[in-house]
Amino acid sequence: MPGARTWVERVARSLATGENVFAVFPATANPLPVMSNVIAFAQDVRGCTATEFDLKDLDWSHPPIVSLAAALRLSLADRITTPDEFVALEESPNIILASGFDTLTSEHARQWVALIQRFARISRGDHTPAPVFICPTGQPSKLELLPSAAPRLAIQWWTGIPSATELRLACRGDAAEVGDRARQLWREHLLPSLSGNDAALAECLWDAVFEPQDGVRRALLSYAKERGWADDVLRGAGADRLRPQPTTSRQGEAPAWPGLWALGAVSSTDEHGLELHAATLPVLGLEAELSQRFWRAQASLAFPLLEDLRLRICQRLSVAFGEDWPTRWASPVFDEERTDLGETPLSASWGFLMHLYRVAPPLVRDLKTSALVARSRYLRNFLSHNRLIVFADFKGFYDALTEFISQE
Repeated sequence: MPGARTWVERVARSLATGENVFAVFPATANPLPVMSNVIAFAQDVRGCTATEFDLKDLDWSHPPIVSLAAALRLSLADRITTPDEFVALEESPNIILASGFDTLTSEHARQWVALIQRFARISRGDHTPAPVFICPTGQPSKLELLPSAAPRLAIQWWTGIPSATELRLACRGDAAEVGDRARQLWREHLLPSLSGNDAALAECLWDAVFEPQDGVRRALLSYAKERGWADDVLRGAGADRLRPQPTTSRQGEAPAWPGLWALGAVSSTDEHGLELHAATLPVLGLEAELSQRFWRAQASLAFPLLEDLRLRICQRLSVAFGEDWPTRWASPVFDEERTDLGETPLSASWGFLMHLYRVAPPLVRDLKTSALVARSRYLRNFLSHNRLIVFADFKGFYDALTEFISQE
């Protein structure tokens, strides 16, 4: 996805230009393929060598720099006692992926951070970039041990990936739904609204989104249980204090709630801002907030279609019966609508249209359009009052809309 590719390229260029990097991921992200892409891209940019080792395999009874040289099997490993001596070796790799930071004890993690800070202060005198390290991490207890960003030392946060738009595009690639546009549209809108940055949750809800809200709720509770997101765990990390911030989100920024973010229990997208992960909502009893995730997806899907249909019907009536059709067989009840209709017949509401199709002699025989108008008014009223519809309602409307348009 574009957001992931941008992040990979940014981190790879940091490495290629001599920056050491701590790459920080939430528990819901899988850093392994990301790290592989970062290393591959950095090698392409810099034409450099790369190697990997696991920090948990270091012999911590010796200074980390000594154990590091031994772990990398450098020919003069027994003589290396300082970072300067390590950097001076021509055979040392350009990029070193140090995995396993999250498995270290707090003391060993502090020692490793201090070593990376020392490496960041070293620069080869021959203008050849010094070896750099990239350390993926995400354990909540390790976040407080991360160093501050400094020259040749960067903290790169995996935040805002994927965006809701990217997830929607990913849904569009499902060839199995090509023949059922209603299902495709429903999934494209519901999944991004519910899944946020969590692609794994999107996979879990792939088919569940077609169930009523209770069915999706059960899937979310099951997902939360798999993640270990019990009520006490979430509240202990501050989930009960976080309120949605729809205007706050930028990809790559440090998370505002690092503990919750490291658990994967918050989502941050440019489209919806900062909010709790959807699977935490039923655990915390935040049913109204969960309903809002459903509603915003259904509203963004249905309202444009409903408005397009309303205008089509008004235009069709204007062509068939003239611009005065709104008052030819019945008069609007409300003064505001009467005024609006006097200005343009395109302003007729769903309620007024439904009334016309029941009383106007030329329209009462058009049973299909009458039924479509009634169905549309029902959907519009539900969504306008923040009530939810189910997939069967939307599919019935969409199929009827498709037939109506095909007859134009």
